[in-house]
Amino acid sequence: MKRNEGFVHPEGLTLADRLLSALRKKDFLEPIYPALFSQGIPEGSLHAYMLSGLLLLGEHLGFSPICDAPVFNQLDNLLLGEGSKRPDSIWYERGCSAIRMLVEFEHYQGNAIEQKARNLLIMANVCRAELHLITLIYWTDQIRSLANLQSACHVIAKGFTQNGSRFKPADCPFFLLEACVGQAEQGIFLASFIARQFIYDGENKLYIVDCLNAKES
Repeated sequence: MKRNEGFVHPEGLTLADRLLSALRKKDFLEPIYPALFSQGIPEGSLHAYMLSGLLLLGEHLGFSPICDAPVFNQLDNLLLGEGSKRPDSIWYERGCSAIRMLVEFEHYQGNAIEQKARNLLIMANVCRAELHLITLIYWTDQIRSLANLQSACHVIAKGFTQNGSRFKPADCPFFLLEACVGQAEQGIFLASFIARQFIYDGENKLYIVDCLNAKES
């Protein structure tokens, strides 16, 4: 990034850049899943396709990814009202057990992405020293205003309290990514990916969002 806007977690910024660039590339995921990017799939299949895509992307970028595994079993169900957490995608440092990125993928509707943001922050508080990035990707058929995203971003920037337990903001950046879908004969398809928020140290780094979106695929 050209502008000096204060310290920004370098590993998190690099990972966000690599993730977005890989999702936008036409020569990797699109040939593997042409239905997902052009022909269309049933709406109910989008989550499974995307988790499969994140698994391939994580391996392609040099990580050891897994999906939908209840690795956060130490959460206290009596204290938090929470059982084990199943992140949609977890990217481990290859060759060790350090978790570098947590990803949730969600349809934009109601307070769904705020709840996903809370889930991410709960898990980030467990493995905070290891993380480089937490990412929330939401899919929508129209670009959402920043006001629509405010509640989820407030949770990440300020933390929250649940059942008397305080969850602090993550030590790493939070990346909010919008996946816009279009309509095709066979269903919906992924039309574009847009960086919407990059929150670090309680602030949305808008200049980073602008730089990420300005890059070509």
